[in-house]
Amino acid sequence: MNKINKTKFIIGTSIIAGFTSGCASGDKPFAQKDLSSGYMNESETAKLHGTEKAKDGSWRWILSKGQAAERDADGRPTQLPGTHLDITERKEAEAELQNLQQTLNIALEASNTGIWKMDPITGDALYYGDQWFKQLGYRRDDFSPGQDVFSILLHPDD
Repeated sequence: MNKINKTKFIIGTSIIAGFTSGCASGDKPFAQKDLSSGYMNESETAKLHGTEKAKDGSWRWILSKGQAAERDADGRPTQLPGTHLDITERKEAEAELQNLQQTLNIALEASNTGIWKMDPITGDALYYGDQWFKQLGYRRDDFSPGQDVFSILLHPDD
């Protein structure tokens, strides 16, 4: 490898190392892998999300995307432009939604309450909760996706 190619490769590696230096320690290995594989692949955009420390000491969730804009003769990236988007509010909303879902599931199981959702216009079942199946001694995977479970289980005289 001549000096120019070696320098360009080191620049690309340094950018990835520099870019991930502000990441939380648990995010660094994933960020480095995502960035390296995305930038080394000629057709893909590198995409990663992780936490980075803000000036005030708080941790912010960041979504970063980029693609090698220029490569050397060996296909290694020499220019790595990208974007940086703060997705902290989205990640917090996702965590809250997950927490609420877990709370609902606990309440449904504790009260032995099964839930279902149906389209009132078409009559199609849109959703059956796990507890709904459990009340009848079934599991969700006892039925194929798209099966009209309610009609299958309904007594013929009803």
